[in-house]
Amino acid sequence: MVTNDNGAVFCNPNEFAEHRRLIYEGVTYSGPDGTGIPIVLTGAREKDRRQMSDDQAEGLFRVIATLHCAIESLNGIVPEKGVKLRIREDDGRYKTYYIVTSVCQLGMVTLELEVHDE
Repeated sequence: MVTNDNGAVFCNPNEFAEHRRLIYEGVTYSGPDGTGIPIVLTGAREKDRRQMSDDQAEGLFRVIATLHCAIESLNGIVPEKGVKLRIREDDGRYKTYYIVTSVCQLGMVTLELEVHDE
């Protein structure tokens, strides 16, 4: 039942998901029609970046987001922690994230993402 709900509701662009193109390790995931794969991107928020005593970069923030998608949309690949993932934005540009955590349960991939932004 959970797997069916994931596909029919959670990963449904008419419900929660939206089509986005992803690039992971040089492979572009754009779906069968080229508009992208259905993902749910939540919680994009800024947090103060922890600044070390010898760190002179001021005004940088960490953007934290969580991505959910079906593992079949990624051709069975579970992205690895510490690797870059690029997500196409609404304006057509790609934003590069770093994968902080990567989990696959019940056919769903959940990635916590981080990017440094000014």
